[in-house]
Order: sequence, then C-alpha cells, then structure tokens
Amino acid sequence: MLERALIADPGNRRVIFEFILETNEFTDKRFFYRMDEGLMTGDMIAVNENEFIVIERDGEQGITAGHKQLFVMDMREIDAEGYVTKRKIADLMDIADPDLISLPGRPEDIGLGNPFSFPFVTVEAVTMLGEDTLVITNDNNFPFSTGRNPAYPDNTEIIKIQLSEPLDLALDIPQSPAEQRR
Repeated sequence: MLERALIADPGNRRVIFEFILETNEFTDKRFFYRMDEGLMTGDMIAVNENEFIVIERDGEQGITAGHKQLFVMDMREIDAEGYVTKRKIADLMDIADPDLISLPGRPEDIGLGNPFSFPFVTVEAVTMLGEDTLVITNDNNFPFSTGRNPAYPDNTEIIKIQLSEPLDLALDIPQSPAEQRR
C-alpha cells in the first residue's frame, strides 16, 4: 500500500497492489483502502492471509497531533463502494497507563501519564509479538521531529500495547527470543 494517494486517485483512497512472492511478480489484482482526507499510512503488516494491520496517521505532532490509529483490514470483505473493510484496534493518542509507567517526564513533555499518547508525525512501524500484543515504533527524523517535547528533538520511542481482543494469527510468529533465532 502506498503512503499517500496517487495523483489520479481521490485523496481518501489508497491502492493496494497484490504481489506473489513465489513468482516475484505483481498481479493485476488491486484493492482499495479508504482513509479520511489528509491522512497517511505508516505501515501495513500481515496478520494472516486475508487480514492486515494498517497504521493511519495525520501529518501533525505534539499538541496538534490528532489521528494515530491502528486498523485491521480484511481483504475478503469489500463494501458496496469497492473498499476493503476495516476495524479500529487501537488509538495511539489514547492508551491506558493506569500504573503511570510513562512518568516522570521532562518539563513540557506531551502525552505522558494516563492516558498516554504517541504524538509523533512519524508513527511508522508495527510488529506483532503475539495475538494480542503489538510493538509500535516512531521514526524520529532526528533532529527535526519534536512530537514529545517542543524543546527537544524526539528520541526513537518503542511502545508495547495489549489489544482488547486477540487477532486471528495464522502466520508463524515467534513467541520468544529462542524461537526468533531459529
């Protein structure tokens, strides 16, 4: 999937191209993903043969950041307008932190405490650790991004979140460091 709309596409549509690994070729098959105008994709990863996690994000950071969300899209389900269906699985601007593990912070830090937020313009990677555990990472574009604190360049932040409902994993995802080395 492309990060932004193609020139010929409406601004809310992203084209998904099908690629066959065994033949190393694109097929003629295209899918369409609907996004609100002005949003971008940060990443798209497979959950199983038919479902994918997509990061949707706006182009804002810090106190103006508003849309940093994760969706699961299902390639088997196409709506009446020709778009794949999607369901929200996480809002990265509203993450529960009841134990306040994100604190303490520096003066003027944004998004720490309960709720915790991930207010970066560059939310760009999601990794599955299991059926209900994801890791999300920002690309800090050092020294230009200042999403956490307007006075300091962003660090690379990595957060681990628990989903309220498990994903339908059909891929072989290592569950431990020992399995990852195999």
